[in-house]
Parts: sequence; C-alpha cells; structure tokens
Amino acid sequence: MGILNFLAETNIRAWLQRPKPAVPKASTPSGGTKLGKPFEQHLLNEIKDLLKQAHHEKGETKRKALLTKANNLQIQLVVSYEAQGQHLLARRAEQSILHFRNTLGVAQARQAIEEVQA
Repeated sequence: MGILNFLAETNIRAWLQRPKPAVPKASTPSGGTKLGKPFEQHLLNEIKDLLKQAHHEKGETKRKALLTKANNLQIQLVVSYEAQGQHLLARRAEQSILHFRNTLGVAQARQAIEEVQA
C-alpha cells in the first residue's frame, strides 16, 4: 500500500497546486440589460411613452387600453423594486410617474386653452 499512498499524495499535491479558475462576479439585482440600462429604467421609460400616447390619443377605447397597459407596467415596476427590497425607490418611482401624469394633464389643459383662444 505504500506506493498507492505515495501516488495518491502526489496527485493531491498536484491538484492543490493548480491555479484556481476565476469565479464570476454575482450580478446585482437590477443589473444592466444589453442596452446598458437597468430593466426598471426601461419599464419607467415605456410607462412614460404609453402615458404620452394616451394623452395624445383621440379615441377613447385606444386611450383606455394604453392607460391600462401603463398601469400594469407601473405595478410590475413597483413589484420589481419591492422584491429587491428597495422600498424607497419603489415609492420614488410612483411619485415620479404621478408627477409625469400631472405634468401631461397640465400641458394638455394649456394646449386646449391656447386652441380656444386662437
């Protein structure tokens, strides 16, 4: 058994001396997408685009569909932040969307006033 122990010991030492492979870094929960922005930023941009489309839409059914989709994406965005434990960021995103909705409403009201005055 002496030679088997010697061979086993040699193999173990050679294995221990081999360079260890590089360990990949763990990605952050809101890591960037292929375009370089976090997933949540894409959702926020899409929500804002849908709200813009809805406020410029003349047809009521199309407008409601766009607003429903924007609301669903807003829920998805907030749930994504909440799942990552980023509760304050979730509230901030909701406030940002609400502010954006109000801004669009004011801009649309101003445009209607200007059209009436013209």
